Amino acid sequence: MANILRTLHNTTHNGFPVWAHEADEESAYGEVAGQDVSKRLEGIILRSQLLVLLQRRHFVDSLGTPVSSH
Repeated sequence: MANILRTLHNTTHNGFPVWAHEADEESAYGEVAGQDVSKRLEGIILRSQLLVLLQRRHFVDSLGTPVSSH
């Protein structure tokens, strides 16, 4: 959450990519110039959407299970 808040504070971008990590540690792409390319672009999320989720404290874990804010 700290990274999201920092990014929102330090940028004026209105859309951010949403990446999914591949399940396999070794993807078909491997590494290119030391960069992990085992990610898949899922879509984008808008700044306004992120702000609503943060304001309403809608958090989930890495499996998508809701996390209580209490």
